[in-house]
Amino acid sequence: MRKITCQNSKSRHSNCDEGTSNYNKEFCDRHILVFGEEMQNRLSSLNIGIVAVGGLGILTTELLMRLFPRKLTWIEFDHISKSNLNRFTGSTIHDAKKETPKSTLASRLVRKFNREQEFVSINGNFLELQNQEKFKECDYLFVTADSVAVRLAANQLCLAHGIPMLDLGTGASVGKTGLRSSGGQIIRIMPDSGFCLVCSELYNLSDAMAEFMDDEEYKRQQDLGYVRGADIPDPQVYALNMMTASWAVWILMRSVAGEDLNFDVLAIDALNFNTYIWTEKKRKPNNCPICGSNGIVFGGDKVDFLLKDIDKTKTRSDSKVYCNSKLSDKKERSNAKIRSKSNQGKK
Repeated sequence: MRKITCQNSKSRHSNCDEGTSNYNKEFCDRHILVFGEEMQNRLSSLNIGIVAVGGLGILTTELLMRLFPRKLTWIEFDHISKSNLNRFTGSTIHDAKKETPKSTLASRLVRKFNREQEFVSINGNFLELQNQEKFKECDYLFVTADSVAVRLAANQLCLAHGIPMLDLGTGASVGKTGLRSSGGQIIRIMPDSGFCLVCSELYNLSDAMAEFMDDEEYKRQQDLGYVRGADIPDPQVYALNMMTASWAVWILMRSVAGEDLNFDVLAIDALNFNTYIWTEKKRKPNNCPICGSNGIVFGGDKVDFLLKDIDKTKTRSDSKVYCNSKLSDKKERSNAKIRSKSNQGKK
């Protein structure tokens, strides 16, 4: 396990909602009874990031704030709507009518619990340069976003800067006879594990590519049928979110306590009341452009961020980065398909 260290930094960005932090031993005595005071001191030295504070992210934030970390940093671009009320803790019908930003509700939740908690709350898109910059100083990152592109961007940031990351997701499917599947999944991305979201093939990279396009290109590909599942709502259940968030925070606590957690994925089968863990088969040699031997692990600021418009990615160096190789190749192939369809339509 990577040794988790505290990096002392203060945010200097004007679009951040900030609070300050103070750790009171009395508040954590029950945690100390389980893991000891040393572990609690480690937890209380961490700057923990949460990418997306939607239904799953807000529950993760609530669990994390009760660990009394040194600092919490979160980001979310969306606002509360009526369909969120069944799963967004702390939200009200009044918030839905006002379309209150979810990041604002996260601030309200944390302030109400502990006015001395230091935090940075960002109302914005993680795929923008200035926002990703704010997560470089995190000691641990929880990713609860729906977006595959955001997951891949966080994957790249964490491996480049040596930040342990947990990728969380929940889901349910319903058939004609009722519930077919339900549960959650947590993927552990450790900087030195030789495993990441790119080479795992757990996500469809072409879906991510669509999210990196500008709005005009995205609409064109959606019209041609290359963007799948756009604007189709997914089933969401509060209990599944809470289960998954709880497991993820438990993984953090076990890791900080110094335990060697030898698995890459934890799957929760809520339908059959089971959990499974497994380790992904490592590639030898590992030719992944991100976590492989010639990848970007611990590359720091020499590695570019993955941003919203992939052709306008701001580079710091001429280093080989995933967004300028594999994803760009996918875009070119996709454009070739569009040109082919357009030509067929003209015949």
